Amino acid sequence: MKKSEKALLKNINEIYKKGYIPARGNQTYKYVAKSANSEVSELVNCFAHACFNLTNQQLTDCQITSESSRIFWKFPIDGFRSHDILRMKKILAQTGLEVKRCKADQRPENNQWKVAFYCDGAWGDIHFMLQERNGTWSSKLGAQRKIEKFGTTYPPKKYDTYKLHSFYMITNPYITPTPSGEFCR
Repeated sequence: MKKSEKALLKNINEIYKKGYIPARGNQTYKYVAKSANSEVSELVNCFAHACFNLTNQQLTDCQITSESSRIFWKFPIDGFRSHDILRMKKILAQTGLEVKRCKADQRPENNQWKVAFYCDGAWGDIHFMLQERNGTWSSKLGAQRKIEKFGTTYPPKKYDTYKLHSFYMITNPYITPTPSGEFCR
């Protein structure tokens, strides 16, 4: 792992230590990060959108660059889902976050959020979706600016060329959990 990637993950860890829970809201990725001198849409892919969901200001504050953001794009496209899951867990662990597989209907506590993991059989590619605080789902394809919103509490079984594979619960351990239901999903 490059020095710039380690620095980015350390800076993301600092954001989560302050108690952040994904809450970009309706911010567009058509924002120029001063640290990178490029649009964040080119730096943030589906993995970074779903698993971190940092605001544009947070992306600038953690000094994201084109070089450091490559950490989000380095998933092996080899058809082995276990490699992709291990990579996801490793990156999240380096930011202080915890991740475990969960059931589709599992409700997150106030310090958790859920992501859906998709696989593309043709290319061996993967995709992630985020369950928003209101229970709907959002998706960002690659370097595209567009965020697709799905107004249902269950994500699509198929999305583009991807098929739904599994669900994962991400936990911010720096926040004291409260019983499920405080944030209805």
